[in-house]
Amino acid sequence: MRQRKVDATLQASSPWVEFGATATVHRLFGGAGFFEEYRMIKPEGVKFAVGSRLYDPKLNEWRIYWANKDEGQWQPPAIGGFMTNAGIDVIYDDTWGSRAILTRYRWTTRNPDRPVWEQSLSGDCGVTWISNWIMEFSRVKP
Repeated sequence: MRQRKVDATLQASSPWVEFGATATVHRLFGGAGFFEEYRMIKPEGVKFAVGSRLYDPKLNEWRIYWANKDEGQWQPPAIGGFMTNAGIDVIYDDTWGSRAILTRYRWTTRNPDRPVWEQSLSGDCGVTWISNWIMEFSRVKP
C-alpha cells in the first residue's frame, strides 16, 4: 500500500509512504457484496480496518462502508459507482475538514489477480484530483 498526507488546500503535503498489508476478502451474495479485513503495517505501527461493499441492483449503485479499530465505528457510506474501461469508479460527496469535496474510489481490474484501488480527492467538482491512497492487491492462490 501507499499513502500520503494531503493538506487543507488538497495538495500533497508529504511524500508517498509505502507499507505492507494483508487483506482477507469474503465474497457475498454471488459477487453483489464483499467483506474485507485489513492488517496494515504502517511506520507508526500496525493498524486494523474492515470494509464492506454491497451492490443495490434497484438503484444500480454500490454502498461502501469502512471502519478502523482506532475509531471503532462505521464511517458514512460511499454511495455510487459506474463502470469504466478499466474497472469501477465510485464518486461521492464528502468533506475535508469543514470543506465540501468529492472523493473518488477507483477500482482498476485490468488483471483480475492484481486489482488496484485508488482514493483521490477533488475540491473543484472533479476538474482536478489529488491521489492520497493506493492499494495494489495480489491474489493468493487457494
